[in-house]
Parts: sequence; structure tokens; C-alpha cells
Amino acid sequence: MSTIKKYYSDLFIEASTPRHADDQIINTCRGFSVISSSDGVFSYKTVVTGDPTVMPLKEKQSLLLLCSEIIGQFFQSANIEKSSKALVVGLGNPSVASDSLGTQVADRIITDGKQVFSFRPSTKAKTGFETAELVSLVAKQAETDFIIAIDSLAARKKERLGTVIQFSDSGIVPGSGVSASSGEISCGTMPCPVISVGVPTVIGIRDSAVSPLLVTPTSVGSIVESFAVILSGGIN
Repeated sequence: MSTIKKYYSDLFIEASTPRHADDQIINTCRGFSVISSSDGVFSYKTVVTGDPTVMPLKEKQSLLLLCSEIIGQFFQSANIEKSSKALVVGLGNPSVASDSLGTQVADRIITDGKQVFSFRPSTKAKTGFETAELVSLVAKQAETDFIIAIDSLAARKKERLGTVIQFSDSGIVPGSGVSASSGEISCGTMPCPVISVGVPTVIGIRDSAVSPLLVTPTSVGSIVESFAVILSGGIN
């Protein structure tokens, strides 16, 4: 049975949208709670996973299949066919554990140079280029029909740190969660539809005695690696 509850995804906040999300619907799929919402144009899904580093193998396999099914649902909504060309974009900085989810997923994608492509644009701080501009250029060059963009997110609630996977067709603005925006990656700025995927790995802490801090779990390296294996398997 479905229930209604207010629950805003971090992808909703990091997407470039002025709209407000509707009430969220909570269902149970493959043993996991899946929270769905819409802002009237785009859809958001949050899978409550818990800590993946202590998850039994069978449960990880169920989560992998669930991720694949959710991505497939977004494919159907965007009329993406099996013969379409995909560009999997691994956002973030591979040198920073809490920001390396996208790059670790991209490294595990099975590419063929014909229908499936993978790209790691790194960050503007490292390349000097706006991330969104690089992604758009690569998508046009490869003539891809859709983009799957994976990134680490900034959590708005500490309970979400390393315990949820979020999906949306709204796109994402890399770095916006930590006030370091590097352009919007969405259907409005790219040459094709965008499915964004993320896991919250940092949270901002404000203290009157010090400047705002970004805090991450002590085991973030293991958490990110576990999610990278699950997400890449689901995408593949």
C-alpha cells in the first residue's frame, strides 16, 4: 500500500528548477522503500538503501536490479528505445573520496564505442572548463540519444548520508550543492534527454564559531565504492 509523506530529494534541490515538488508516494520494491514525487514536469525517485557496506550480497543484487528497473522506467517515460545510443557521464573529482562516485561508476561501464560511451569530465577546478560545456560537446560528437549523469550529492538531512540513491529526469547542476556550480546538465541544455543519479555523501554544517563546514562519513570511501559497483551493474 502506498503512503503520502513530505520528502524532498537532494536531486530536486540540486536541479535547476523553481517549481515545488508534489507530495511524495512511498512504495516497497524488492525489499526497499522507494519514494516517488513530481514537480509537475520532472520525476524524482529515492531508494532508501541503508549502509551498502554491511548489506548482504543477495540484498545488493536485489538493489542492483531495482536500480536497473528504475532507470528503465525513466527510459520509457522519455521514449528511449533499446537501440538508442547512451553516454554515461561520471561527474566529480576522482581524487576526493566523497566526490568520486560518478567517476567510479563511469570506470565500470561496459562501452563499445558504438552504442555505449563513457565520459569523465572531472571538475572545473581541475580542467578550467565548465563541466556542462564538455558534456554537451561529447554528447554531440558521439551523437548520443540520452545521457545518464552520476554524481555525489550534498545531503540536506544527515540521515541520507550514504544511505539513499536518488534518480531524476530533471538533470543536475554539478557542484551546486556545495556552491560551486559548473553549468546545468539537463534536457534544456544538452542535445538529448538526461537521467541523473546521485548519492548524498557530504552535508553542510553551520556553526557560529567557525565558517560553514562540509562533513562526510568516516567510511565514505567504502560507501562510495559499494554504491559504484551497484549502480554500474544496474546501468550495464
